[in-house]
Formats: sequence, structure tokens, C-alpha cells
Amino acid sequence: MSALPGEVPSALYANLGLLFCVALAPYLFYVLQSTPSVDVLNAGSIAYGLDVGVMFLLLAALARLVIKEDEKARMSGHSLVHPVVVRRFGRIMKAEVSVGLIFAVSALPVFWVRTPVGILRFAMWYFSPLIFGIARIYGRLDNRTRERKA
Repeated sequence: MSALPGEVPSALYANLGLLFCVALAPYLFYVLQSTPSVDVLNAGSIAYGLDVGVMFLLLAALARLVIKEDEKARMSGHSLVHPVVVRRFGRIMKAEVSVGLIFAVSALPVFWVRTPVGILRFAMWYFSPLIFGIARIYGRLDNRTRERKA
């Protein structure tokens, strides 16, 4: 948010939506951890998956706004953030969209099935750190490649 000018129209709404999702997540996580009923666990996991999915998609939207506003600022002769930071925002945005879609899609009832590794919905959630780890490794490799070319 600090990289965005105050007059960006949709940034405030995305930030308010993100704040709501962040406030709701601990309650939904508590429901997942404390419920003995499978039916409540299913409903709670659907709500949690949607909440976290929307949260990551809103984060990606904010990253996209930073990239878009930086492109506009470059046209006028100055930049909001360093080009390396803009590339990082791009990589993180793609990872956030991927994770957001995984969480949102996992809320579908078809993913509430048992597999050898547990309930499929929860197994899908375990890929989130892996996606961000791959994005980070890719970023480091990209920076090394750019350093060698320079």
C-alpha cells in the first residue's frame, strides 16, 4: 500500500476486503481445529478455503495495482519503485493467484474425499508453501541470470 498513490480507485476497496478476510481467518481456523463433527469440519473448511483464497486473490490484485501504477509513472518519467521490486511484485502476484485459486477451488464439495494422504481439500492446501518456495527460487535464479548479463 505504501507504493500506491492515494488516488488509486480500487486500492481502498481491495484493502478493506483484505482486512475483512484477515479478521475472519483466525475464527474459521479455530472452527477447523476445535470441531469434533465431520459436518461442521466440512462446512468450516469450505468457508476457510474461500476466505484464504479471496485473501490471496486480493493480495494479487494489490500487487497488480502496484505494477500498473508503476507503468503509468514510468510513462511520465519517474517510477514508484525500483525495477527489481516491480519484477518481484510480478512473481509474487503470480504465486498469490495460484495459491488463491487452489484454496478457492478446494472449497468445491468434490474435494471433500479421503485419499491416502488425508482429505483431498487439506492436501491441496499443503501445496501453498511449495508454490511460494518455487517462486522464490525462480526469483533468485532470475536475479543471478540478470547479474551475469550485466
